Amino acid sequence: MTREKRPPNRQPVPLITPGEKQHLTKLYMDDGAWTYSEAVSFLGEARFREMLQDRLLGRQDTEMGPVYHLLARGRLAAFGTADEAASLTRQLDLAYLRLSMAELGWRFTDKTSPFYRGFDKLFPGLKFREAETTLGRVLLAGKLSGGGYSVDGIERLMRQVKSTALSRNLLFVILTPHARRGQQRAQVHSSALRLIHHLPRVGGATLPASTRCQATRQTPTPTPS
Repeated sequence: MTREKRPPNRQPVPLITPGEKQHLTKLYMDDGAWTYSEAVSFLGEARFREMLQDRLLGRQDTEMGPVYHLLARGRLAAFGTADEAASLTRQLDLAYLRLSMAELGWRFTDKTSPFYRGFDKLFPGLKFREAETTLGRVLLAGKLSGGGYSVDGIERLMRQVKSTALSRNLLFVILTPHARRGQQRAQVHSSALRLIHHLPRVGGATLPASTRCQATRQTPTPTPS
């Protein structure tokens, strides 16, 4: 006697408006995570609370303060699938860099701008992007997770890029949440590297931390910027 095969259980797709889908897509692909004020400005406080309650969004406490990111049900609503995801670590690093740049008044160089020089194309595979900063035009990255770049990480980076950076008069800049970690090693490579301490303060939130998440690494689909 054979057993009847049953179709796998599938989660019902949460209902969201086209405007909400646009906001959640931007959150996942571009912003990484939102502050409380950002979430309220995009969704309205009542709808934001509903999405937290329904587990479309989750709260993560960080050194910056609490931020809010897309959970599996949110990905299901926005993209029609929740099977795979970019790591939470990646999303938090993206939010850290974005919020730090906003506070510092820095910006990435638009690739359609006549001022874009294509420096980032010299180093495919690296997560550095050409940016306009108070240090001039640089190749910029930032990392919140793990306390920022380690000494070993700085050494690996410099072995890979330093000779090209010096020959083309390029400066790599890394934003880090810790004032001391890696600074001595960065001084050794100061001709090509600056390690800038900055920790944005996003402020507290009035909402409960009911959906705390662990930062796990998975295969990203779709791929955030």
